[in-house]
Amino acid sequence: MEHKIFPSSNGFEFLEQYLTEIYGERGSFKHNLIRYINSDMFCRGCRFADSIEDIPEITFKEIQQLIEREKYFRNISVELQRKYDQYNKSGKITEEDYREIAGIMGLAPGHTDRLETLFPNTLDLYVCSEKEGKAIWDSVSSKPNIIAVMVNAMMDYIRSNQIINYNGRDMLSQGYTRNFFRGENAYYKTSKSSMFRGLDTMDENQAEETIFIRTIKMIDFAIWLSHLECVKKWPHGDVFHGAVAQHYGIATNGMDISSNLKIALFFACCYYDNKSKKWLPLSNDDFTQANSREKVDELGGDSRYGILYSAPADIAELSKVANIEDLHITNVTPVGIQPFQRCERQSAFIIETGRTYDLFKDRSFTKVKFRLTEEICDWIYHEMNKGELVYPNEGKGNCQDIAGIIMNSRQHTIEAFNAATHRLQFDENKSNEIKKQLEKQGYNFCGNIQWCSVERERELNRDCFESIKNINSTIRWMFCI
Repeated sequence: MEHKIFPSSNGFEFLEQYLTEIYGERGSFKHNLIRYINSDMFCRGCRFADSIEDIPEITFKEIQQLIEREKYFRNISVELQRKYDQYNKSGKITEEDYREIAGIMGLAPGHTDRLETLFPNTLDLYVCSEKEGKAIWDSVSSKPNIIAVMVNAMMDYIRSNQIINYNGRDMLSQGYTRNFFRGENAYYKTSKSSMFRGLDTMDENQAEETIFIRTIKMIDFAIWLSHLECVKKWPHGDVFHGAVAQHYGIATNGMDISSNLKIALFFACCYYDNKSKKWLPLSNDDFTQANSREKVDELGGDSRYGILYSAPADIAELSKVANIEDLHITNVTPVGIQPFQRCERQSAFIIETGRTYDLFKDRSFTKVKFRLTEEICDWIYHEMNKGELVYPNEGKGNCQDIAGIIMNSRQHTIEAFNAATHRLQFDENKSNEIKKQLEKQGYNFCGNIQWCSVERERELNRDCFESIKNINSTIRWMFCI
């Protein structure tokens, strides 16, 4: 019999079978998704927003408290990992130790309040009587091996710099994630991925053509990226070409999400200044009035407010594994650590969207607004070291210039053209028609394009290889019979 070996996952794929073995219906993902959707936390949150008035407002102090709370849970996960490794190293990890760790994770009764556990939504341990509580505890006590297996599996979720398999892709993880966040520096009325922005003002033919051109550029960047030596020899899993493209200015169908609230707040309070080529904090002139920024006003937005979106990570994982249409929560895909540093620094995740997707209409995410002030903007700007903690100095290993060349080019490869027609499911007649239309506009397609000089490519590879040297990874293998 053949045994296949593959990297461990983040643990959620196997968790439900263990939880239901111990807790029955209380451990089923369906039960806990329904419980979450009916909870006060879910029902009180802003789920749909048609106007700025629909979105509740929070204060700077409340934002700082949320940041501290995220830091608190991150520290718990680090300490729990240290304790687990110490137990294993000594060879003296006991059933009691496993139960203690499971209690902190939220996978077993323990001394930690349910809302303070690492995975607060994965299990229903709320009881109405002492009899119910005793039945749960007796079941836990009778199945110590399952508790140990759950802890081992979920340790893969909280561990950083471990290669795990996610959706068939091997990736270098960034450790424990409690919540997903996104920040925007104004109320823009809609929130869509860069691939689909601005289409509402176009007729259908123009919109379809725009999507096609953007798709070609995304694919050409991916083709170029795949030929870099540092990408071909990346030793820490698979390279996520679309995510790298997104983080270096290529329009994609991916919507940036972060597990770091400070990162989200930075994007909600700062902007990129094309003149100085720097990130700068917004100032009074940018948010005194609703129409302070012309581009925001043209979209019917409001310049006075920053917007923050959030969603619990464990719920998204439960929904992905359960795959129940009526209980669907948006899947947020981890990017992991990649050959170029921006993805890691921005604790990157991505929502892979379609044309109609609008984050303001996505009930998976709560929305809050906060009044932009110079105090908030300056604070987060300096907390993130004037943007260097978000956009690290990559030296020559920064492919922003190549992304810019591709975005501005009217010459593309026939390989990208064909891949785009396949991706968008164009038949032969449709492909020929759109090719003629693009050629009339000055676009042309050829067999191969050298997007940068040999010397520039060497610089990219050299600096990228240099950064790879500083990355350590571990891998825990699992067997599939």
